[in-house]
Amino acid sequence: MPGKGDELGMFKTMDQHDILIKEDILPHLEKVEMIQNDTKNEIQKVKTEVQSVKTEVAVVRNAQTSMELAILKEGQYIRELLNQLLKHVLKIDDQELTSKKEIRCKLIKSKKVSIAFIGMLGNW
Repeated sequence: MPGKGDELGMFKTMDQHDILIKEDILPHLEKVEMIQNDTKNEIQKVKTEVQSVKTEVAVVRNAQTSMELAILKEGQYIRELLNQLLKHVLKIDDQELTSKKEIRCKLIKSKKVSIAFIGMLGNW
């Protein structure tokens, strides 16, 4: 059977544990809880920032896609203009070539007529 001394020792130990809990463990526990709350807040801020960055990346990708399409369309338009210009220039060159051929044919005919005329004069 425990005696009175044992009960007093047990109360003393419980008082010491209470003091230890109140003065040492609870303040540390409060600090840990504060740090945990701060960490949760920081994590939430980081998540918000990550979401914001994801949104910005999506906007940039959309803008880049739009720009690429605009550049492709512009390039196609420029190629069409260059093709039209090239056809026009080739048509002019072809007309000039045709004109030169016609002039040569006329000159050859004129030379033949002149030679024939000179030959006729010589035969008289």
